[in-house]
Amino acid sequence: MTPITSTISEGLAPYIISLGLFVGALAFSIFFPMRETLLTPTSGLAWFFSKYSVAAAVAILQAIFICTILLAGIGLEVASVWRFYLFAIITSLSFFALVQWLTTAFGNGGRMISGLLLLIQFGGSSGAFPVALTPAFYQWVHAFLPMTYSVKGLRQIISIGIDDRYLGVQSLILISIAIASMILTWVTFVFLRKRNIQGKPNISANNNLPING
Repeated sequence: MTPITSTISEGLAPYIISLGLFVGALAFSIFFPMRETLLTPTSGLAWFFSKYSVAAAVAILQAIFICTILLAGIGLEVASVWRFYLFAIITSLSFFALVQWLTTAFGNGGRMISGLLLLIQFGGSSGAFPVALTPAFYQWVHAFLPMTYSVKGLRQIISIGIDDRYLGVQSLILISIAIASMILTWVTFVFLRKRNIQGKPNISANNNLPING
């Protein structure tokens, strides 16, 4: 790999990886029934774990696969391999948790919100060029976008060098997004279960509401 090619790869890799992980989470929400269940859940928490356990497994495998392809297949150089894998896994779990909450709470509307969020992150995450050079809207939303922190963390690992304190801050923000999303998803499942027990009609299965409760 020539120095120019290597520089371009290192410069864009944090952005491309973040996009790939978010797109993977969005694609998973399309093919995996985020609400639908064959058996009646015993509780909102059990319902949540039955869904997020699958999502988390896919999120981890996705992160490992992408990192391995970049390291072994393309020859991407990183400052720390284990930090690279760990941060990618944290990022993937965070994105999956966020998309799961949006899809669980709002059905197909949640997928649309996730898609819109992805589009905003194209320009607002400072992945391709500095956020200071973007329109005012992107500068305003920059701090609220999950990919902002995944790009910062991956950039630190790939091209800048290891600063564990800085990397820890980015990881903590992504973990906070994941935890908040998981709690909101759990609350949503508690609400859906209570509503179904009370005998209110289910919405169409096309929105992935539970068939049997």
